[in-house]
Parts: sequence; C-alpha cells; structure tokens
Amino acid sequence: MRQKFLPFLLAIITAYLPASAYDFMVDGLCYNINEDGTSVTVTYQIHSYPNPTYNDLSGEINIPASVTYNGNPYSVTVIGDYAFSECNGLTSVTIPESVTIIGRDAFCECTSMTSIEISNSVTTINERAFYLCRRLENIIIPNSVTEIGRDAFNGCSGMTSVIIGNSVTEISGNAFWGCTSLTSITLPSSVTTIGGYAFYHCDNMATITIPPSVTSIGMGAFDWCSSLIRVNITDLAAWCRISFENYFSNPLIYAHKLYLNGRLIKDLVIPESIVTINDYAFYECSALQSVAVGNDVKFIGNYAFVRCTGLTSATIGDMVERIGTYAFSDCSGLTNLTVGESVNSVDRYSFTSCNSLETVNWNAKNCKDLPSAFFPNSSGITTFNFGDQVLRIPGYLCYGLGNLYGAQNEAYNVERGRKTPKAVYLQRVARVEAIRSAQNETFT
Repeated sequence: MRQKFLPFLLAIITAYLPASAYDFMVDGLCYNINEDGTSVTVTYQIHSYPNPTYNDLSGEINIPASVTYNGNPYSVTVIGDYAFSECNGLTSVTIPESVTIIGRDAFCECTSMTSIEISNSVTTINERAFYLCRRLENIIIPNSVTEIGRDAFNGCSGMTSVIIGNSVTEISGNAFWGCTSLTSITLPSSVTTIGGYAFYHCDNMATITIPPSVTSIGMGAFDWCSSLIRVNITDLAAWCRISFENYFSNPLIYAHKLYLNGRLIKDLVIPESIVTINDYAFYECSALQSVAVGNDVKFIGNYAFVRCTGLTSATIGDMVERIGTYAFSDCSGLTNLTVGESVNSVDRYSFTSCNSLETVNWNAKNCKDLPSAFFPNSSGITTFNFGDQVLRIPGYLCYGLGNLYGAQNEAYNVERGRKTPKAVYLQRVARVEAIRSAQNETFT
C-alpha cells in the first residue's frame, strides 16, 4: 500500500511546484529565456519542497542588466517567481535598471537580507515578493512601481521605514501586515485603494498620512495598530467620502485624533460640498468637541460618530434627511443636540448611550415613527425644544425620558398612575404650543 501511495504523493507535490529547470547559468545565477528570444528571467536553480531555491547562494548579489550565453546577449527583464525563495544566506540585493517585474515569492523568506535596491524601471512587485524578510530594514519603492501585490512585505518585522513612489494606485491586502517596526508612513497622492488588513499589526506605527486620492479602505486595514496617535489629511471633504469597510478600516479607532493640514480638528464643520458622511468616517475620533453638519449633507452614515467621547455639541443641518444606525452611539460627553428640519428617517440606536445629553432642539418637520427609543440610556435630558415648523412628533421620540418635567412645549399623558411623555405611544401625536397643525391624533 505504501509503495502505491508514494508515487501518487510525489506526483501531487510536483504538480504544485513551478515548472521546469533553468535554460542556462552565468556567474552562479540561473536564467530562462523569455518568449521574445532577446531577454531573460532570473530563476531558481533546483526544485525543493515547499519552495524551489539555490544550492548555495549568500552575501551580496548584484543582478546584471544583461548576460551573454553561447555568444548571444540577453537583457535581464524579470526576476521570476520563487527566484531567490528561502535563500537564507543572502544579505543584500541590487536590481538593475533593465528589470520591470519582481515575481511572486521572488525573495520569500530571505531571512538574512537587510537591504534591497529596487531600480526605477520596476513597475510591478508581485504578491509575497518579500514575504517574511524579517531583517529587511528600509525600502524605497520607486516612482516607476504601479502595483504592490498582496502580502508583498507581509512579516517584514524589521522594516523601520518605507517610501512609496507616486505611481502606486493600490496598497493590496496584507501588503504590510506585521511590519511591527514601522513607526510612520506617508501614502502618495496616487493611491486610491488600501486593501484589507494592509497594515494589520503594525504595532509601532504612530502616524499615518492619507491623501485625498484614497476612496476606499478595506476590512481591518489598521487593526492592531495600537500605537497610532495621529492621522494626517489635507482634504476634509475627501475624508468624508472614503468608503471604510468596517471600523478597523479607520485608523482613528486607535489614533482618536484627526489633523487637517497640520491642525488638530476639535470643532468639526462638514463642508457644504458633502452630500453623505460615509459609514465609520469619524469612528472614535474622541478629540472632537463639536460637530456642525453642513446644509448640503443628506445622509449621516452608520457608525459615523461612534464613541466620539469628547463631543459636547452636535448640530445636524436642515438638509439632512436620514441619520444612520448607531451614528452618534456612545458619545458619552454630548450635552446639546440640534436636529434639522428635513430629518424624516432615523435608524436604530442612532443616539444610544449618549448619557450626558441635557438639551435637545428638535426641528424635524415630519419625521417617521422611530424603530425604537430615540435616546436610550439618555435619561438626563431635561429640556426638549420643538421648532415652530414641526408638524409631527414621531413615536418613541421621548421614550424613557423621565426628567422632562421642566421641558418647554411638553405634553404628558397620565396612564397607569404615572406621568410619561405622550410621544412614547406609537401612532400618537402630541399637540404642543409650538406645533401649528398636528397630523393624526391630538392631545388636549
């Protein structure tokens, strides 16, 4: 049985190894001739499991720009997949101007390599190219590079600095996962996408600069970046438009401080040009003290201001139509809230656990009944002002607000022997002095 199984196992292993031996060797490096017949790819010497490698390669290597074999000159244009994988003796590599592509796993687990010089001709760094190069200290990604593959620098725990060229458009998923020695990073203005877990577990990263070109940040991109203290931006409107996949996509979850052109944002004024404040936009931005939502904004996204614990005042503009789920949840320092005239839909738990709220100025003209209590765990509200244009008070608006005995324009209903706000009961509308014409039932 063992004799029958062994060839089958070897066949499976062989099938998953990159195909074929090298065409020729010059000065200790192996090459395969490319299809064009005039250029070559640097490749590995032998098959080994799990990765192919070289028999004995160590120290510094200068890859030549061209080689000659059998009297024929060849330009070196590609460092192939697995070319130097697990060459643990390599300490330094210089890549010539002729090379345009660094292949998949090209330097994977070169655990002794401390430096690599990438030429300004390279356009693509493929996935896992420098995976687990734990001693690699500094790297400059030249302006010629447009693509950094998935896991490209994953596990480069000794990397203290990285400069990313201004042609890179995407930081792929896991690209800098576990680069625990990185302390800061500035993304160029060419980057539009930061992939999922791109900077996961960069434990010592203290600052990051995100350009206005970024439009999306993937799941968990900054998870476990627990040393972050500062996020730098230059365009507030662009920041509000970023699509964050979840709360760990936003570096503010650790940094808590957002700097606009070098100045800490404390009093946030959303620009008039913004129509939507995207989900998670200011998640745990605890340095905020006040928020004024501009009159062009129509939607405040889900979790947009969760745990902004330093926030004391929030004014929601008159053009806002919808407030998302948990939008201001756990803003424990919020004392004063003004809701604009156009709000007609409020999702669940938008203001849950805002337990310092004292005053609410409600100007929404015709808001729908609420899916649940609007201010759960906010029983400290003592003043509830209704605007002159309010036509309808939605159900559940004042549910549980037992301290509203001194509120202006309040309406109470005595039921089961206790005093409770009329608005507690679904499909009922309170008639108060400021309301000109109530729709549905009136309270007299």
